[in-house]
Amino acid sequence: MDLFTLSCDAIPGQPRVLALRGDEELGRCFEYDVCFHLEAHDGLDLSPEGLLGEPCTLALGSDGTGGVADAGVTEIAGQIAEVELLEDAPSPVFRLRLVPALWFLRRSAHNRVFVDKAFPDILGEVLEKAGIAAGTYALKLRKSYPKREHVCQYQESDLDFIQRWLEREGIYYFFDHKHQGSKLTFCDSAADHEPSSDHPIPYHPTIGADVSARRHLGFFCASQRALPAEVGEADYNYLTPDATIGASEPVAPGLSAKVRRWAPNELDQGGAARVAGLRAELEKSRRRRYLGAGRVLLLHAGFTFEIDRHPTFALNRAYLAVRLRRLGQIGDRHGRLISFFQPEETAALAGEALQIEVEAIESDVQFRLPRITPWPRAGLELGMVDGPGSDHYAQIDEHGRYLVKLMMDENASPAGKASTRIRMIQPHGGKQEGWHLPLRKGTEVLVTFIGGDPDRPVIAGAVPNRLTPSPVTRANNTQNVIETGGKSRLEIEDRDGQQYIDVSTPPEDTFLHLGAHAGLGDHNVVLSTSGDGLIHTGGNRDITIGGDQNENVKGKLTEAYHANQSTHVSAAFQETIDAGATQTIHAGLNQTITGGLKQSIQGGEKRTASGGVTETINGGRTQTINGGTTESINGAQSQTITGGAVVTTGGMYTVKADGGFTLKTDGPMNMLANSWLMNAPGGQTNIDSSFFAVANKDTKTYNILFRPNAININIAAIAAAATGARLDRVWRKFEGAGLVLQNNGIQLKSGAKIGTVFGATFVLGFVTFL
Repeated sequence: MDLFTLSCDAIPGQPRVLALRGDEELGRCFEYDVCFHLEAHDGLDLSPEGLLGEPCTLALGSDGTGGVADAGVTEIAGQIAEVELLEDAPSPVFRLRLVPALWFLRRSAHNRVFVDKAFPDILGEVLEKAGIAAGTYALKLRKSYPKREHVCQYQESDLDFIQRWLEREGIYYFFDHKHQGSKLTFCDSAADHEPSSDHPIPYHPTIGADVSARRHLGFFCASQRALPAEVGEADYNYLTPDATIGASEPVAPGLSAKVRRWAPNELDQGGAARVAGLRAELEKSRRRRYLGAGRVLLLHAGFTFEIDRHPTFALNRAYLAVRLRRLGQIGDRHGRLISFFQPEETAALAGEALQIEVEAIESDVQFRLPRITPWPRAGLELGMVDGPGSDHYAQIDEHGRYLVKLMMDENASPAGKASTRIRMIQPHGGKQEGWHLPLRKGTEVLVTFIGGDPDRPVIAGAVPNRLTPSPVTRANNTQNVIETGGKSRLEIEDRDGQQYIDVSTPPEDTFLHLGAHAGLGDHNVVLSTSGDGLIHTGGNRDITIGGDQNENVKGKLTEAYHANQSTHVSAAFQETIDAGATQTIHAGLNQTITGGLKQSIQGGEKRTASGGVTETINGGRTQTINGGTTESINGAQSQTITGGAVVTTGGMYTVKADGGFTLKTDGPMNMLANSWLMNAPGGQTNIDSSFFAVANKDTKTYNILFRPNAININIAAIAAAATGARLDRVWRKFEGAGLVLQNNGIQLKSGAKIGTVFGATFVLGFVTFL
């Protein structure tokens, strides 16, 4: 049977394999270039374009005869990725490239965001969307993998995306050709690699082409390289800024070089230790590498093999094939393969039908993929503030972080599931300070990425669009504006000569204006609200007004001063109170008025003094009372008048004294009246006075009526005089019971009457009783 067989339903006739070149590598897609020819009439029916993507199988097999290889058959199943016509005469010769379905993922390009998912789940989702069903691959993972808050496939193919994450997470894959279909197998442990054969591969050096040599390796050697002493990883988590995140792992303790890497996007100590361990395993897997060449048909990358009969006894052990190149040809057609093999490949074959080159590591060393797939570097990307609810207010979490739907993300994620919580860069911050103007759902933002890592987004700021326009445009290009969604606004006008600052908020039309008579203010300073207001000053408050001050209070005014109050008015002071006024002073009141005091009271006045009242008037005093006046004095009253006193009344003037009434004067006492009546109460009363009366008529009668009850009256002197008038009669009448009137030994007893009538007329005269 033929050593190489190609099967493809899309190829007409029976293709005959002339040569092949196959590359296999652990953690990479295999590629087999197969050179085949068709009969002339079949070649005319072949459409290279129609072959692309078609399934195809390359069988490598032998019955063990002919000395070319070990017995057995292995099938490499894949799809056709390239087709090339190498020769067209005498019969067409073609080259096709056979690859696994995974290989085609490198032809894609996507931008996706995965939120709160572990990488194995992301891997399955990407493969499924790429058309690789779950049943066509195996996921043999022995380790657990954390959920990632935010993983971004950024402007890269599906294969590059999963490849770089496989390298990062310590997962790799190989193809199991023992099972029909070359099954894709993902693993993370050396325990998942099976032996390629039950028998060791003998070491047997050969010189030139030896068609008698069976399955063997004719070349096998080892190489070793220097490694760092240790590797370390460190990172930072803004949610635990005081925590130290870092770990290191030894690699080659005898050496001095150390590797320190920053920001692997591991946000806790366990993650840093895990990544450091993977880095150390990667370095250790590169310490020793083994290279071999020979005739081995059934060896593939990802499988183990044993070496036997090597003169260096230490090399006779088990190995893991990590890279393999397979070259094959059909000897009698070699002349037609000049355009297929490179010169070095032709030399390697040396006329043989099969040759492999293998790179291996010791089977008990854990393999890790080198991190060679570029990690994309992101710049600024457009996004839209997102949120799970319909609330039009900012939907931020307890750390002030946002959900953002990146516009490049092609995943149809539900609201609030398109990203993790993302911080926003602020112009100011600190432990007890900061700046944050919350963004509402639907606000367009620019997102940047820490270190360019698309998995570490940060909101750089908001950008306007037609639906969310800028508050400053050509129409108000001299203004600086901060305006919230609730229309609270800070407006700073910078136009020369018209500068002002307005701070406003819609409730109760409240605003503060500073500056020019423009904007919201018709004064240079305006603090206005239609609602309530409060000014609180914990310390001193100074107000200086260079002009007038007007206060207009439409409601009740209450002022409370808990210390002294001092008011100084340099000019006139005027107060108008349209209703009553009440003043309560709990301590004394001192008023000093250097000018006159004029009070006009249209209604009554009532004054109550709980203590004494002292008035000192250094000048004259005039009181005009148009109505009655009543004074009630519960204690004694004393008046001292250094000048004369005049009481004028148009009606009766009555003085009522329940305890007695005394009039004392060092000079004469004049009582002028048309008639005079004195009623003396009971008891003994001494009268020591002068009475002087002037009559306005020709005849006057003066009555002094005493109606005492047992009263003694001592009259020291009674004088009556008339001046400038006619005195017709002076009538003296004394009556009473038990009345004694004593004067120079004259005694008048009860019931007696005495009367004296003077009928004479004189210009000046007097009557005296002694």
